[in-house]
Amino acid sequence: MPQVMNTLAAGTDTSSSVIATMLHLLAQHPEAQAQARAEVDALVASRRTQQQQQEGGDLSTGDALQLGPEDMRGALPYLSGVFTEAIRMHAPVPGINRQLDRDLHLAGGVTVPRGQVVYCPLKAFSNDASLWPQAGSFLPERHLPGHEHLLPADRAVFMPFGGGARMCPGQRLAQLQALVVVARVLRAFEFAPAPGAPPTRWIKALVHAPDHVTLTFERRRRMMSGPDEKQQQQQQQQE
Repeated sequence: MPQVMNTLAAGTDTSSSVIATMLHLLAQHPEAQAQARAEVDALVASRRTQQQQQEGGDLSTGDALQLGPEDMRGALPYLSGVFTEAIRMHAPVPGINRQLDRDLHLAGGVTVPRGQVVYCPLKAFSNDASLWPQAGSFLPERHLPGHEHLLPADRAVFMPFGGGARMCPGQRLAQLQALVVVARVLRAFEFAPAPGAPPTRWIKALVHAPDHVTLTFERRRRMMSGPDEKQQQQQQQQE
């Protein structure tokens, strides 16, 4: 029970920060937004076809078919790359403290004694240009198979959820929350940075979060086949 409470409580601000960061980055990069949306649309179409086959008839709920956590298991690789790239560029937890249970021997003959508290700067590691190719660029594809040349030689430098036995127990929950929310936003809207909005800055605090994300949203007008098309046309006329 303590771990469950820690996951739910500690994951509130961090998850909302990641979601806001993902929307900000997708708004800044319309090509990536279009690719992520196409992936979501394809998943919805696939789920709709499966449901039609199971029910033995046409699906009458139209676009009300919603994506849930059960739909996210490996089905949205590009959007998952957006999530991973967002937490690489703007890690919600910029660093972690650990107390050594043994002496730590570093290069150059430096020894950090047992009992000393050390700070691990997670954000610095994941944005170090000497470790990451094109470290300052938003490249979700770097986390997909076939793009290993965009990753650091030592993958251990990227650990946004910590590592080992003490790593964040809410890692999977955080990813599912972000994917579900952002997928639904992509499905329903096209969005872009609001004209005249001030630049977004990240607050350096316990949770590394954007000070604001100001976007404009336009509801998508998708044309669907069968009875859904007629339903959507009627809705547009009412609007």
